Amino acid sequence: MTPPDEPVKGATPQTGEPPSPAHVHAPSWLAILVGVWAVVMAAGLCVILTTLFLRSRPIDLSEVMRNHIRDVESVLLSNHVPREKIAVSTGEARSDESSKWAYLECRVDVPSDLSLGGIVHVVRRSMARREVTVLDEASSPPGRIVLTLQDGGREFARMTLTGKPDKKNLHEATRRIAEESSALLTQVLQPPSKLTVSTPEARENETAEWTFTAMEIQLAAPLSAQAIETALAAIMHHKDTAVSRITEPAQPLALAYSVAYGEVECVLVTVHRAEPESAPSQEDAMRNSEDGSPEEGTSEDSGSEALPLDSEHLNGDARKPAPPLHKRPADGSMQVAIIVDDGGYGGSITEEVLALDPALTLSILPHAPHSTETARRAQELGFEVMLHMPMENSSEQNAYPGQLVTGMAPEDVQRLTSEALADVPGAVGINNHTGSKFTSDATSMRTFRETIKPLNLFFVDSRTMSTSTAYSVAQELDIQSAARDLFLDHESDKAYIRERFQQLIELCKTQGSAIGICHFRKNSAAVLTEMLPRFKEEGITLVHVSELVE
Repeated sequence: MTPPDEPVKGATPQTGEPPSPAHVHAPSWLAILVGVWAVVMAAGLCVILTTLFLRSRPIDLSEVMRNHIRDVESVLLSNHVPREKIAVSTGEARSDESSKWAYLECRVDVPSDLSLGGIVHVVRRSMARREVTVLDEASSPPGRIVLTLQDGGREFARMTLTGKPDKKNLHEATRRIAEESSALLTQVLQPPSKLTVSTPEARENETAEWTFTAMEIQLAAPLSAQAIETALAAIMHHKDTAVSRITEPAQPLALAYSVAYGEVECVLVTVHRAEPESAPSQEDAMRNSEDGSPEEGTSEDSGSEALPLDSEHLNGDARKPAPPLHKRPADGSMQVAIIVDDGGYGGSITEEVLALDPALTLSILPHAPHSTETARRAQELGFEVMLHMPMENSSEQNAYPGQLVTGMAPEDVQRLTSEALADVPGAVGINNHTGSKFTSDATSMRTFRETIKPLNLFFVDSRTMSTSTAYSVAQELDIQSAARDLFLDHESDKAYIRERFQQLIELCKTQGSAIGICHFRKNSAAVLTEMLPRFKEEGITLVHVSELVE
């Protein structure tokens, strides 16, 4: 008899089948998510802790910086700098919030047969490839160049390169100066005067190489040698350029002018006169000096002495004064302004004027040998400084470099005015040098006035011509302006100049104020010294001309 079947172990009582896997320890989805979250949080915490740990320890960039220097050494060796000429030493340890590195000192002795500038160039190029910044140390002496190397703003090395100084290449600058000198001289020369320019030649010394140009002028009347000197003075706007007169020329009846750029002579102008300039008569010499001896002056002094005076026929009369075209003191006091024209030539006359009362107003010509220097010194001493702007005269023989001429395009008027003002720093006003033709042309004056109006400069009409429109146009355009009453020194005799000063005093008493103009001339400076105290004695206050414009 067969025994009844036994239930299978683990079978369900109802069916006797084994349990399905889903019913054996089934995992929970919630448990899975919690596990994943825990793993992620643990990984994040590890990252944070690792970052904090790394941040707490600065990165050592010493090897990176040393690799930069090794690259420099390699470049130097490949450019024939011997290894024994290269020295690298660790100067000091440096660090910031995130990094530390070694600061290196490098010395390179460049052999004399190599170009110091060329070696510096290859160092710069090498470092540029490695994105290293190279800075120059200022004021290094010749033959020594100091470079500072930076990576990411971190200064890691100082390189000192010494060697034979490279010669300055001045060819382009000196050729340009010669071309400008030739053009300026051509402007003032009139037939039969003639300019001859020699073939430029290359010159060099231990420190520079440049181009030298010799010029010769066969000078004929009526042009004076002074016009040549004045024309050459116009190149003085070039930095480091100077014009000097050679007072002992090699040939009789000749003058010579040397134009230097820095320490090298680049132009030599020899002026041959067709015939000797007539010497002053004994009577003229006596007139120019109270003690009966001719005036003496340096070559610098002769500059302003030889300039043409503005107007010899329109000079006012104390007995019949012109209507005052300037401000009268409201309180009934008396005031006088004295403008001293034609400054900029230096010498003893300039020193005499700068030693006078700084209540004077000094008007400085642009493009003269000492224009900028005189203007700066005058301003420092308390003088009021004006630009003595050259303008076209009715006489073509009295052309001055950089002068404004009738019919000139507005952009040219603006350019020449800007150049002139740059040559006379600190100028607060302008008056005209000569200009009888230009100031009589209302259209030209309007162009000029529109140029200076935005500059907030006042204008004083020198009144070199009775038909001058300068004052009226200035008033029309609402520009502060005035006009002079008297020229004081059209004749160089001291007695004449004193008489004109006395007439200026009488005008002050009549009008309440007056404006006089004299010049940087020997006898004028002497009479100024004598007469300025007289104004105070007469109760007249010397003021800057800006106080009398309106």
